[in-house]
Amino acid sequence: MKIDGIDHQRTLRAQGVARAELLRRTAHGEHRTVRPWYVTDAAPTDLLALLELGLRPTCLDAASLHGVWTPPHTGVHVFRPRMLRLPPELEDVRELPLRRGRMKGTGKRPLQRLVLHGPELRSWPDDDPVPDLGLVLEHAARCLPTVKAAVLMESSLQRRLIGRGQLEQVFLRLPKDIRRPL
Repeated sequence: MKIDGIDHQRTLRAQGVARAELLRRTAHGEHRTVRPWYVTDAAPTDLLALLELGLRPTCLDAASLHGVWTPPHTGVHVFRPRMLRLPPELEDVRELPLRRGRMKGTGKRPLQRLVLHGPELRSWPDDDPVPDLGLVLEHAARCLPTVKAAVLMESSLQRRLIGRGQLEQVFLRLPKDIRRPL
């Protein structure tokens, strides 16, 4: 899923942007690098906090970015490449000041617990900062209670964000014990 203010280096190169031009843009403050992405001020800060750690949103958090209705939830659902180790301070705490809300009277953002998803991947399956909706729904089916996963899938269909054929492909990737009740 393409997000305003975030471009993968391969995407920019495929569009014909030369390395020298990327270096010039970085030097002039037009964007900054969050490997392997180039980001501008238009990028959502919540998403940038994850990308800076080498993480991507998935499950409920990525579904909401896709426009799927999501039930209220706590924690930030993320996945990471298998080789990535979280910084020591996050390995134990697994909390980040994410979401746009602020705690009353303090002006600070509340901490949100990181919910790490599997399967851990060797590398990202694509160059987008938010995974495609099929992978997001697969992660949701493996993570959430059946009813909540079904709600995400139904919302995706109702809002025409995914087709029945695509959803059937998601089901085929799920184990029988998860697929059957869905």
